[in-house]
Amino acid sequence: MLRIKTLLTVIGAATILVLAGNTVALAATGHSFILGKTNKANTVSTLKRTTNGPALNLVTKPSNTAPFSVNSNGKVANLNADSLDGQDSSAFAPSSLSGQVGSIASNTPIARGFINTGAGGTAPTIATGSTGVSAVSWDAGNTRYELTVTGQSYFFNDFVTIITGTCANLPPTSSSVSGHLLAIFGAGAPCAGGGGFAYVIYKIH
Repeated sequence: MLRIKTLLTVIGAATILVLAGNTVALAATGHSFILGKTNKANTVSTLKRTTNGPALNLVTKPSNTAPFSVNSNGKVANLNADSLDGQDSSAFAPSSLSGQVGSIASNTPIARGFINTGAGGTAPTIATGSTGVSAVSWDAGNTRYELTVTGQSYFFNDFVTIITGTCANLPPTSSSVSGHLLAIFGAGAPCAGGGGFAYVIYKIH
């Protein structure tokens, strides 16, 4: 009887060892992925779906819980995000403008002042204390003001220009021609009602 008990004990112990060995093997390279357990492998694991659609669906509880975590700060290629802190990409300046924005923020204007346009709006003069503009004239043929920016061949893409009018016209716009700054108050009209317009110019190139 004692021999039978001893034999059964040995068989039972061997069975437990075999099962334990198989459990460990399942978590090793080339075997099944075990849910709820730490799985280890010595090569990369790939999940490939053979039909259209996502290859993996992660559902968390509660739903605002992060679906996965990582221990690396490395950049993942082709991992696209729809928003950053809830903001769409349109809320951010394009990278091509970042240098220009920095340039504007770190520099003072190259010109600022006021242009008196006179009662009829066609006899502009530079107000006392203005800087950066050496000449101004009314171009009757094209109904616009032409300003010479001191020491600059003005091209609108190379500058940020702010023009604020005190006249009754539509808000002014700016452009350039032949190296000069243009201030335009609507087709066919000078700055109406007297007054004039203020200008501030930043160079970004």
